Amino acid sequence: MHSNLSIDADPQQQAAASPRMLVVRSFLRYTVRNALVALIAAGSLIALAGPVDVCTDAYRARSAETEAQCFKLASSGDLDAEFGYGLVLLGGHGRESQPRESLKWLRLAAEHGHLLARVMLGRLLSDGEMLAPELRNPVEGYAWWVIAGEREAALTLSATLSGEQRVEAQRTAVDFQSKYGASK
Repeated sequence: MHSNLSIDADPQQQAAASPRMLVVRSFLRYTVRNALVALIAAGSLIALAGPVDVCTDAYRARSAETEAQCFKLASSGDLDAEFGYGLVLLGGHGRESQPRESLKWLRLAAEHGHLLARVMLGRLLSDGEMLAPELRNPVEGYAWWVIAGEREAALTLSATLSGEQRVEAQRTAVDFQSKYGASK
């Protein structure tokens, strides 16, 4: 496994950091990760992306017209629109969820390097509260979390996997890193 994909802490770095600093880093990572997931799940793209865009409008307004505009933009390869359309399809604001189609668009955005899509997929596929059991895939969720830099989430998930799943998850993370590269 490549060292930049390992979720194990470097013993020298760990020894050099004070226990207090390790707690602070861990708290900040946990807080930032959960804040991002909460913002994503709430559809608060405006807080993350700046000005209101067509997909944010589609998510909030439940308008067929804005949803069609978001789809058109996502279909043209716009990275943020791919992610936004995936969120639109995930549901919320009284909209029916289309989880299979949502995963398709979130994966596309993640494959194109969208960091928040990678984090969202890690979350959805690993605990899948919003997904039917047959759509959950903790091995893939682990890989998305690793290449998104969410080492603690990946480590926590890894502890729940069988030995065979853990090996497969690590291989998948290496494969994803080589196929999809760094987040944008």
